[in-house]
This record gives sequence, C-alpha cells and structure tokens, in this order.
Amino acid sequence: MMLGIGVDLVASLILSTLLLLGGIATLRRRSSGPRQLRRYAYIRIGLALPLLVIGFWMLGPATEWQAGMVRATNEWKESQKPPMPVSEDERAGETPGEATFLQRAQVVGGCIIGLIYPTVLLIVLTRPHRREEIARWES
Repeated sequence: MMLGIGVDLVASLILSTLLLLGGIATLRRRSSGPRQLRRYAYIRIGLALPLLVIGFWMLGPATEWQAGMVRATNEWKESQKPPMPVSEDERAGETPGEATFLQRAQVVGGCIIGLIYPTVLLIVLTRPHRREEIARWES
C-alpha cells in the first residue's frame, strides 16, 4: 500500500512539473512548451489503464476498511453506559462484501474524467494551424 502511495506521489510530481513548465513555456511562446504539454498528455493517457486496474484492485481493501469502520462504530455503541442499540442492518455491515456497482462506476468515471484534459490538450495542440503557429514562435 505504501509503495503504491509513493509511486503515485512521484508520478504526480513529475506530471505536475511537466504541466507547469509546459504552461509557462507556452505563455512565453517557446516551442518547448507545447512539446512538454504533449509529453504530459501522452504520459497521462498511458497511465490510464494501470490506474484503472489499480482502482479495481483497491476496491477489495476499501470494502474491508468500510466494514472495519462499521465494526468499530458498533463496538463503540455497545461500550457506552448504557449500551446503545445496534440494529441488524448495522451488524450486517460488519462483514466485508463485494464492491457495489456504484463503487465500480466511480473507479471508471474517475478514470474517464482524468482523461478529459489530456485528450483535449492533444486535440488542441495537434491541429494543423496550431502547429504552424507554434513553429513560427522561435523563427
């Protein structure tokens, strides 16, 4: 788990640096700016499938974590003086179950939303008239 967080942190730092430096260079009308932005977009699109797989893989630990939270809440209720009642639905939530359709949809939706900006960026930067304009920047 910690390895995944570390890899995510390093990848996020690299991508955000590419995006920031590419944006600054583009504002200064340097041809390296759009090149860095395209690099960012290609890397981000290339990471979409591994991130989707990791998202589905993390659904199992997420349901265990959710069940643990319910279990801890129920234990706390029972430890009170006087004990608070725990319903059957709350007891059923203590056992980890399968990921729901909504949880799976959130993983897929998050992946799709994460692909919108890089895709639009590539569409904008690869238009013929935009490429001609960028080629004139350092001429």
